[in-house]
Amino acid sequence: MLETLEQAFAAPGRLLLTPQAPVSLYYILSGIAVGFGYFGWLTLRRRRPEQQSVWHYLFPRHILLHPSAIFDYQYFFVSRIFWILAASILFLQSPFIAKQTQQGLTAVFGTRTAATELQWWHIAIATCLYVVVYDFAYWLFHWLLHRVPWLWAIHKGHHSAEVLTPFTSVRAHPLEEIINANFTAIGTGLLYGGLAYWFGSEPRTADIWHVNILMLLYYIVFYNLRHSHIWLPITGRLGTIIQSPAHHQVHHSTSPEHIDKNFGFCLAIWDWLFGTLYIPKQTESFTLGIGKQSAKYHKMLPFLLLPFQDIARLIASRRETQQAKP
Repeated sequence: MLETLEQAFAAPGRLLLTPQAPVSLYYILSGIAVGFGYFGWLTLRRRRPEQQSVWHYLFPRHILLHPSAIFDYQYFFVSRIFWILAASILFLQSPFIAKQTQQGLTAVFGTRTAATELQWWHIAIATCLYVVVYDFAYWLFHWLLHRVPWLWAIHKGHHSAEVLTPFTSVRAHPLEEIINANFTAIGTGLLYGGLAYWFGSEPRTADIWHVNILMLLYYIVFYNLRHSHIWLPITGRLGTIIQSPAHHQVHHSTSPEHIDKNFGFCLAIWDWLFGTLYIPKQTESFTLGIGKQSAKYHKMLPFLLLPFQDIARLIASRRETQQAKP
């Protein structure tokens, strides 16, 4: 128990130096580098205010020291401690789902002859399919978070952010993190189990630092700019394929045309297919948050407890409705 607690309290600092963690110093620094390069491109195209320095562009004081941002920093440490304490108990593991899937397919369709060895195209297929399946699982759960009232109650705190920082990405209620982790584990586990049965041997993806190489590329270039003030849009046809940072910033907007848009992680194809895509313009102006309620979620206890209050109200309202029926 003491060892587990020690690991949990060391987890936030360790994750900042772990390449497997999307919110790590490696990807935050790479995001800053991309922002620096984009600032130079905007300067050449004369699309930035003439008096704005690169320092103020990358590190605006009014955003980084906003009460919403300060809560993001605090909650990062609290949530990562919870993650370590709960991971082995509450989270399904993708390999377990994969094994059950492979055994189920074998029971239904019979045993396939094992492949002699994986070919490069096996690895390429598995690498691409992992991203597509992961993104679909993410899109589906994210869509449900906005459509199912009790799920929105626990997701609302994430949208209460009035400014965006890289640490806003972990501004998720523990219940949301648990369900989301299990949801994606089921999706990727089904994929790996299906591929294991199809290939006749355990599938492999092209990885660096135990991270899918395509996901790694997205982490390096765009991931930490999604929750940031840097408006970097991808428009046109490419904007129907890739989620740019601006795609996700739009998702946090309170403007009517942006509500319930852009649920994907790194791909925009699911939003395009299901009619939830909004391709950002070169320049847009909007407010972030959930209106007047936003400030209530910038403190630890309200952030953790308000969702349960909302869920209790939903249950009470449903009971009253049922009792009122003849």
